[in-house]
Amino acid sequence: ADAVLENRDPVTVDISISPAPVTTSAEALCSASAEDPDGGSISTSYAWMSATGSSLGSQAGLALSPSLVQPGDTLTCTATITDEQGASITASASAVVENTAPVFASISLSPESPLSGDTAECTAVAEDADGEIPTVSYAWNLNGALAGTGTSLSLPTLVTGDTIECVATATDAYGGAATATAG
Repeated sequence: ADAVLENRDPVTVDISISPAPVTTSAEALCSASAEDPDGGSISTSYAWMSATGSSLGSQAGLALSPSLVQPGDTLTCTATITDEQGASITASASAVVENTAPVFASISLSPESPLSGDTAECTAVAEDADGEIPTVSYAWNLNGALAGTGTSLSLPTLVTGDTIECVATATDAYGGAATATAG
């Protein structure tokens, strides 16, 4: 009697999403590797989905942007691996989009060398790669002790050696924060 060999499904070896962490401005890459136990060649197709089931792309790489995903969103990549005879399997990997903390584009103190009685002004500009507008708060330190909050401070009588600094803190809606100092 002749033995009939049946085609066996491919076997997934590994599927992953990189880089880690995935952020709103990264290119996410889905990598799937598989083997055909019958020794044939295999092809791989990809499908990216959001947590709500929306299709995001069909390539191994997915260019992310704040208009496509936000921190906390879950991305799922499903790889379909097909052998020469048409047998296929699917495997999925998921990643949660992580928050990117804001960064300061600039911070300045005016006047640069304030004197007694001056009103010092602090100006800071913060940006967020996630497309958010960070909230900036200000604290003023005189000789290392908190002297006030807000964008300006009316200075008391200063003596030689006194140090004044403005500490700006930028916070985004997801709890990411950055600090910059002028003075």
